[in-house]
Amino acid sequence: MKLSLSPTSPFVRKVLVAAHESGLADRIESLDMSSADATTGLNKVNPLGKVPAMILDDGTTLMDSPLLCEYLDSLHNGRKLFPASGAARWTSLRLQAIGDGVMDAAVARVSEGSVVAFCRQLGAKGFPELKIAIAREIGSSRELLHEDIVRDDNSADVIAKIAASHRMAIEDTVKVLDPVAVDRAVEILANARRIELYGIGTAAPMAEDAAYRFLRLGLDVKAMVDSHSQAVSAACTGPDVATITISHSGR
Repeated sequence: MKLSLSPTSPFVRKVLVAAHESGLADRIESLDMSSADATTGLNKVNPLGKVPAMILDDGTTLMDSPLLCEYLDSLHNGRKLFPASGAARWTSLRLQAIGDGVMDAAVARVSEGSVVAFCRQLGAKGFPELKIAIAREIGSSRELLHEDIVRDDNSADVIAKIAASHRMAIEDTVKVLDPVAVDRAVEILANARRIELYGIGTAAPMAEDAAYRFLRLGLDVKAMVDSHSQAVSAACTGPDVATITISHSGR
């Protein structure tokens, strides 16, 4: 599949997010139509001369982000972005229409007042509150969960943002976990003579909590939360000692 796009188009980014969520991103070839020389080629794909537009493997052309998102959603067997029927389908389509309306306003560069008025018609005080409401309704949103807590947030907003952030962290962790690697790690820990956990700063309480939980399993474990103690202890380990290092940055 070939996707005609412009990197600055929010509608293109919407299609790319749908492709990522559907697990199809690696099957799509990008065709940048942002240059003037590419206009002629774009018109051949989409008579309207707009992105996004897609050429399928059989030569069929599709255009418009709602159509492309539904097409991509039809190609996988996982959790659907657009359910086939029922109330869930109309909820998804309604949220998509709201999102498209907000992006239309952004592309048209309408005034901030117009955007706020539009949000108030939907029952929100402004655009940030609308994003939170959408995130609550769809259960999870990859774009809307990264919200900073601001001074004007009420308690409900703060709770929703923190809960959404934790949900996203758990979901992202599940996606990158390799079951084979997990089984191997469990085997190493179970056969180790001793387990050492290393953590500094904000990672230190995590290391100590993990050590306590391992200790309750009857394992020989200790938490090292000082860099000097870690260096000395690590130098004294051998092949029969398992170490776990906790680091937010991965370094």
